[in-house]
Amino acid sequence: MHLESASRPLIPHIIEEVSSKKQENKNDSGRPTVKVVSLNLLEGAGVKGIKAERIRDYIDRTYGLAVHEKTVGMTLYRLSLENLAHRVGHTWFFGPAKTETKDPGVGTPGSGNDGA
Repeated sequence: MHLESASRPLIPHIIEEVSSKKQENKNDSGRPTVKVVSLNLLEGAGVKGIKAERIRDYIDRTYGLAVHEKTVGMTLYRLSLENLAHRVGHTWFFGPAKTETKDPGVGTPGSGNDGA
């Protein structure tokens, strides 16, 4: 092992990942990120849900930050990939999408509905 390699981090990508996680909830101005604001508003909206436009308006009014019209929508989409949000039409909701369980019908093996 060389002396110069001992002074450098052995796994720089882990250090970068930890640094980025610290910044995930707040940006340089101390303001929460669009992701954090969106999650908070989604959770607060409950079963009524909320549209991306209302989240964008809230960010503009509350923080004086005019974000691009697609920023909130893309953030919500990324949250949906993490199962933290889902949408019905243009309305977004907190948490993963609810899946419907349907009766497979008469005659389906294992369904208990063999028609007898």
